[in-house]
Formats: sequence, C-alpha cells, structure tokens
Amino acid sequence: MIRRINTLKNVGRFADLRSLSGNQHEFTRVNVIYAPNACGKTTLCDVFRSLGTGNKDFILGRKRFGSTAAIEIEILLHGSPTPRAVFAQDRWRFQPAGSSVQKILVYDDRFVADNVLVGRSIAVEQRRNLYGLALGARGQLLKAAVDTAEQELSAATNMLNTARAALTQLLPAGFTIDTFRPLVRDDAIDQLIQAATAELEAARRTKQNADSIRQRNAMSISTPPVIPEGVEAVLETTLDAAALQAEAKIRQHLEAHSSGLSLDWVGQGYRAQIGTGCPHCGQEMGDLDILAAYRAFFSGGLQDQQAAQARIADEVEERFGTGAQQRISQLLRTHIVERDWWRDAGGFSFDLPVFLEGDVVSSAMEAVRSALSRAIQRKQAKPAQRVEMSEAEAGTLAAWVEVGAQVTSYMDSIILINNSIAERQRTAGNVDMGPIEERITSLKAQKKRHDTDVVSAFAVFDAAKISKLDKERAKAAANNALREQSEQILAEYGDRINELLDLFRVGFRLVSGGVNFRGGPPAGELAVEILGTRVSTTPDDARNPSLPSLANTLSGGDRSALGLAFFVAIAERDSDISNTILAFDDPFHSQDRSRRRRTIECVHRLAALSSQCFILSHELDFAREAARIAQVQVNTFTLDPMADHSRLEAKNLPPLPGRAYEQDYAKLTAFLGNPTDFTDQLKDVARCIRQSLEGYMRTKFPKSCEDDEWIGGMIGKIRDAQPDDVLSHAYRLVPELTEVNEWGKRYYHGETDGSGAGAVDANELVGYVQQTIRIISR
Repeated sequence: MIRRINTLKNVGRFADLRSLSGNQHEFTRVNVIYAPNACGKTTLCDVFRSLGTGNKDFILGRKRFGSTAAIEIEILLHGSPTPRAVFAQDRWRFQPAGSSVQKILVYDDRFVADNVLVGRSIAVEQRRNLYGLALGARGQLLKAAVDTAEQELSAATNMLNTARAALTQLLPAGFTIDTFRPLVRDDAIDQLIQAATAELEAARRTKQNADSIRQRNAMSISTPPVIPEGVEAVLETTLDAAALQAEAKIRQHLEAHSSGLSLDWVGQGYRAQIGTGCPHCGQEMGDLDILAAYRAFFSGGLQDQQAAQARIADEVEERFGTGAQQRISQLLRTHIVERDWWRDAGGFSFDLPVFLEGDVVSSAMEAVRSALSRAIQRKQAKPAQRVEMSEAEAGTLAAWVEVGAQVTSYMDSIILINNSIAERQRTAGNVDMGPIEERITSLKAQKKRHDTDVVSAFAVFDAAKISKLDKERAKAAANNALREQSEQILAEYGDRINELLDLFRVGFRLVSGGVNFRGGPPAGELAVEILGTRVSTTPDDARNPSLPSLANTLSGGDRSALGLAFFVAIAERDSDISNTILAFDDPFHSQDRSRRRRTIECVHRLAALSSQCFILSHELDFAREAARIAQVQVNTFTLDPMADHSRLEAKNLPPLPGRAYEQDYAKLTAFLGNPTDFTDQLKDVARCIRQSLEGYMRTKFPKSCEDDEWIGGMIGKIRDAQPDDVLSHAYRLVPELTEVNEWGKRYYHGETDGSGAGAVDANELVGYVQQTIRIISR
C-alpha cells in the first residue's frame, strides 16, 4: 500500500507537492482527494500508473513546462522497514533493494482512450487492450503461448524484411526477386557482353542525334510590310464649296456662341440628333440657317473621308507599329538561335544571309509609322484641304522600299536554307538501338545473378522465408488452442458489462462478435446495440454524420458509463484484486443523479475488494458521498495549489455550498454552453458572477467570509491578510477578482434590475464569465 507522498516536484501542475507531516496525513485503505479542476489530480493518476507499471514515459511526458530542474518523486510504501519508491534519473528505484509496489489499476481519461474509445469509435488497439486486461489468470498460460508465437513471428517477419531489403538493393533495375532468381550461369557471359557493347557503340555513332534532327522545325519566314494602299488619295481628297462654307459658318457660330467648343463636339451632336431639336440643349433649330450648315458640313463625303483616314491609321499601326517591329526582331533572333543549334547539335553548318541588324529594320518601320501618322493627323486637322507629304516623310517611305527589298531577299535565302535542312532531316540515320540495349541489360543481369554476394543474399532470404512460414503455422496453432476459451471469456466479460450498463440505465448494450486474431494479438469484436439495432464502431462511420455511430448515438454520460463499466468488469475479473491498488480520477461526470449513485456503488464495491483505493474528484458533493463507505477506513484530503507549492492535507471535506450558489454557478456554465439562449437575460447572468464568487469564497473560507459580506469586502480582507491568516492563500486571486468585480459593479448596484447600468455586451460577458469559472475552478 502507498503510505504517503514525500516529494513530488516538477511534474505536471506540481512545482512542489507537499504532504503535511504527521501520521494523520498518511494514506489509509480508502482515500478521497478533493480538488478543483487544474490542480493536479490527473497528474497524480499518471504518477500512480507509472509507479504500478514501471513505465517512465507517464512521468517524463508530464515534465513541468518552464522548469529546468530535474523531476523528483519519493513515495513511501507500507512495510517494515519502510520501503520507498524513488523516481530519479528517469527511472524508478525501490529501497531497500528487492521491495516493490502492488499492482495499480487507474481509471481516468487515459484508461478510456487506451482501452475503450478513441474519438468516438472502438478501434482494434482498444479491443486488444480490453481483451488482455479481461482475460485474467485462467488463460495466462495459453495467452503466453500466443504472445510467444506472436513475438517469434514478429522477429521472423523482421528478419525476412531485412533479408528482402538487402536482396532488393542488389536487384538490377527492372527486375523483381522472382524474375531475377531463374537467370542461369553462362561461362561465356563476359565475351557476350563485350560483343553487344561494341555493337551498341557502332549504332550510336550511326544514329548521331538523328531523332532530334528529324523533329526540328524549319526556320520561320516573313514578308516585309507594305505602305497601305490609297495613302496619297486620302491626303489629296478635298470637300466641295458648300461644305467649306458650312464649315466656316459653323466655326463663326461656335466662336460667337461658345467658349472653345470644337467641330468634333458639333459632329457628335449632329450624329445623335433626332428631328430638328438641338441634341445638346433641346432648342428647336428647324428655322435656323445653322442647321442647314450642319447638314452640308457633315455630309456623306466628309464621312467617307474620315473612314478612309481611320483605315489608313489602323493599317499603319498594324503593319509598322510596336507589335510588328517586335515580331520581325524576334524572328531574326530566332534565325540566329537555329543556326547555332544546327551547328552544335545537328552537325550542319550554314551562314545566314548578310542583312541589316534587327534594330535597323525596327527603326525604319518606326520611321514609316511616324511619317504616315503625322500626315494623317494633318489631314484630319484640315479635312477640306489637300495635304502633301513633306520631303523628309517621302524620303522615309522611299527608304523603306529599299529596306523591304532587303528583307525579301533575306527571306528568300532562308527558304533555300530550309530546303537544305529538309534534305538533311530526310537522310539522317534511323537506327533502333533499343533491342541492343535491352540485350546488354539482360546479359549484365545474368552475370550479376551469380555474383557471390547475390548468391549469399538469396540464401539468407530463402531461409528467412521458410522460418516465417514455420512461425505463422506455430502462431495459428497457438491461436486455435486459445480460441475456444477466448470466446467464452469475452462472452462472460460482455455479459458483466451489460449488467453494469443496465444498472446505469443507459438504454444500450454491448454486443460481441467473438474474437478476431487477424493482424496481431486477439481483439474482441465489440459493438453497441440500441433498440435492437447494431451501431457501427468504425472511425469512418463516426466521421460521417449521415450514418448512425457512437458519435451521434451516445451522450457524454453514456460514454462515461460505458468506460466505467469496462473498468469495473476488468477489476472484478482480476483474481488478485485483494492485492491491487485502485485509483479513480473523476469517475462521475456528464451523468444525472441516478447514474452518480450507481457510480458511487461501483466505486464502493471495488474499494472494499481492493487493497487500497484512491478517489479523486473536483465535485464536492460526489467526494463527500464517496467518502461515506461503510466498514472501511476512509481518510479525506484536500489538494490546494499555493503560490509556490501545492499542499496535500488530510482534513474534513468542506461543507456543500448553498443552493443559490449552485443555481448561479449552473446558470454561468449554461450561458457559456450556449450564449444565444440568454439574449434577454444578460444582466441577470452578469449579476450571477458576483453571487457565484461570493458563494465560492464563503465555501472556500467559511470562517473568514460572512454570509452578508459582498465580494468587494472579501477582496479587501484578502489584501490585508497576514501571512498566518488562511486568506493569505488567496493572494494570487486578488488581481482577477478585482478585474471581474470592477467590471461588474455597474450591474451589482443601483436599481435592482440593473436597468441603470446600460446594455450588456454579450461577447464581453462571455470573457468575464470564463474568468469567473477559471477562478472558481482553481
């Protein structure tokens, strides 16, 4: 039995756990430890689990964050001389040598995760754990035979995998073990490889990049752009006298009646006109001379002239603009790249025709574009007059005729070069070297098959394969010997679980499909049946909300009841239960009062059967009721976190809080669960914060906090408390208590309904309720 915890440092929540001195603070047969959440109860259970199993990982995984000091644990055990278990240097040691601790079974969330439910389904590893725990002493010999056979098969499988990996590394590319094995020895293999290699080199010289040559495209060609047709005619076009008079009259009208309006503006209005009204202002123009002038000026002849000008401008941009310049420059650069490729990779050298540089051509094209654009712009400015090309513009066009002739000559030469390239492609070698290469690969593999290291690797692989077959047969025999008893054991185990589930009145039962031996140690086939319907327990079903599974058929209380039923059945089947230590970490949660009573009955029954029992709970009501066990010695403890250490003290459990405090606390937790349900009760929830904190302080410090005292006065008492005053232990709560109290004052005072405090921000309220729950849970 565990006598006391002398030292527990730097583990989980505990910087330093101190058990008070004196025999009255030692553990006895049944021990009830009460502590709020996040005080270290789960850490204690992992310490017990590690002590019972010897597995250091349960301790090392809980190394205290932020601490560089080593983990220190010393636990006194009952005996004479007093034995002790010490965890140091990452392992347990027992003093004096040869002493040990009894078997320890722990029920907590880790037990449920390891043995019952992962996520919301029962997985193979969980069924195996349950099977192993439930088998008990009656089948240990048969199970030991299965375990031995499994270990030997695992070792044989590892040996086979190692041999296969070693042999696979020696396989030539494209071969498997089965295709490599039958290759026969040939004493003349070296001569065959040499002859085939010589044949391949001859073919390779013949081929000489023939594939790349045949696939190469001919060089692209282009024709030089020409001056758009009809440029001179467009520039020489004039308008008749009526149009000229109309233009003059319109200009005079615009000067007299506008400020800077253009003919274009008038043209837009004329084209948009409907009837005889002004399209811009709506004034009637039917009797005005200016309307006749509009019609004369914007006649069909003028429109034709403008269309011709636009066509010329577009063709000039398309043929001589930036895009056209870039295309011809890119084409010339591509010819240089092609010349270099044929010289370096195609084995065919040729010279490009002598030609102007690409920049020269682009400059000439840009000069043509600029000259023609300027001429068209002049014509657009004076549509009634004949426009002539300047001497410089005419010279630019004449120069382009010469450049265009050079471009044409250059492209004609490229066509001749392309003809030579096509002939080169037609006569390129066409040798298929694939069969020769495959023959060489096969000959080399045939030679390697009979190398000494390959022959040895095959021998090791074959021996490992035979050994694995033998171990598989041995495992099958052991499984068959165990199967009959295994199925009986699992049936009895499932029956006991269902009896317990009936007591909990959960509305479902566990059903068994026998024992599965595939893929390792035997695993019990377990499922849940509700109203005669079998509910799948696969992870895939649990992830699909459209299918019934444990995820959408079992409540939190149901899962808690199922986990406890598993544990109880395991403990009851243990033939050595009278010499076993049990630990329960919050065995009751998410359940109604009737199930809580059944939980306590199960815990009391196992506590009476076991050598020693620890019951840890954050629910005061449950802890007090769990401590009332008949005819068994019980000691109750409180676990209190202090500023720099935690204190484990044997003492009477505190009295239950008043009913009002429970109701206020329940409302706060319900609000956090679904704030939208309290949209019209936010001020009432806010007032529950103060009332919950006051109830908590009166429960925690009954002799220091009066029934009629408000939270503000309690905070003042804590601030003024001397070190020997029990209220000094709440120093760490002062900042958070003050923050919550200062925020909530507006709702605590004034009108009784809080109407004078203004609206409550729901998001802000959530934060302060969470802070309140955190304070109470410490």
